[in-house]
Amino acid sequence: MFRPSLVHWAVIGTVVFLLAPGLAGQVAPDSRQVSSADFLSAPDSGLSPRLSHIFSGINASLVGGYLEELVAIGPRVNNRAGCEEAAEYIAQQFRDMGLITYMHPWTAWGNRGHPGRFSGRNVVGELPGTDASSDAIFVFNAHYDTVRNTPGADDDASGVAAVLAAAHVLSQHRFAHTIKFIAFSGEEVGLLGSHAYARAAFDWDEPIVVEFNADMIGHAHGENGSRFRMYGTEDAEWVMGVVEDLNAASAINFTLTSGFVTRSRQGGSDYASFAQYGYETLAFFEYEWNPHMHTPEDTLDNVNISYLVNTTRLITISLAELASTPALPRQAVIDLPQRGGLYVDGVRRWSFSSSRTAVVGDATVSVSYRFGSGPVEKVEFYVDDQLVHTDTTAPYSWTGDRLLLGRHEVKVHLYDQTGLASTDIMSAFFVSR
Repeated sequence: MFRPSLVHWAVIGTVVFLLAPGLAGQVAPDSRQVSSADFLSAPDSGLSPRLSHIFSGINASLVGGYLEELVAIGPRVNNRAGCEEAAEYIAQQFRDMGLITYMHPWTAWGNRGHPGRFSGRNVVGELPGTDASSDAIFVFNAHYDTVRNTPGADDDASGVAAVLAAAHVLSQHRFAHTIKFIAFSGEEVGLLGSHAYARAAFDWDEPIVVEFNADMIGHAHGENGSRFRMYGTEDAEWVMGVVEDLNAASAINFTLTSGFVTRSRQGGSDYASFAQYGYETLAFFEYEWNPHMHTPEDTLDNVNISYLVNTTRLITISLAELASTPALPRQAVIDLPQRGGLYVDGVRRWSFSSSRTAVVGDATVSVSYRFGSGPVEKVEFYVDDQLVHTDTTAPYSWTGDRLLLGRHEVKVHLYDQTGLASTDIMSAFFVSR
């Protein structure tokens, strides 16, 4: 067993110094102009009666009403009155829907692009699941803050309007699994609100199946009104399949552009906070670039309400379908080392304010899983894409048998009777042998 000497403790101190600062990275939301073209679709017989009812409940009056109220507040800048007014408005809407409603306060330092100390409140509306045997949670979120000097109609009142409209319609139904509707602040200053929430959810071991993020989903003109983008983590491919199937069945028939997001880099919207803590995420964006983003021209006139209705419809019926899924796929979870900690010989000695992880001494990696049923056949352990160990017996683990210095990527593949069932990936700074 590796025993840290004074030199090693000096290394530990250096690691703490290097990794202790909070979440770093720049915020660069993805993104679109409006025409008079009507992109609204009618329900199709390909949907179940309940999904057809949900689909029809999302309409221009509902979505547009929420959008107008948010934009009327004006700029919703963090640490300013407009942001607080928006939080209260959103919370009241959740309460009126009968959702379990609460504020999740946070305080954090900004990044290099947004220096200073910020505080805010995430607004949560919870629709409890009806299956007493299920603790699964689905999350649908958007951010309600803006940069200065903009009403933020598309960025991101469009996403928040979608969250509110989905909450309004889905609150009239019951689902097996819990759904949390969340409006984040702090996105425009470094994803601070979502990072605080994702970290808390991780610390609480919340079993989130997937997080849906809607950031700028209301700007389109011409043929781009029939296009939509979604990007997911490695285990969210089955979720993307559900969205694709419902897109076809509902007769919305977007041309969907899909891809994958990585966990190792800071992303441009709140989905990145969940991805960094190991949660599966699916991020939705309008197809074309919005030249009005972060300008005074990000107004209602440059939002296509018909397009926003359809993007909201697709997300909402997908969420409804997923929250009714009786058997959820298995999810592998790397539970040692846990993200956001400094480990010495397998013992957590320090907690960082971000998801960054450091390991000194024994490099033991252990794996558990959420959801799923039936036997696990094996778990494969990889370091920098090189297979280093296969374990066929629980508890599934690997104790490092090689020199590891610097940052390395650890990946696990979990196999069951269906084949490759789940993957989890994390990176950590190692000083071990």
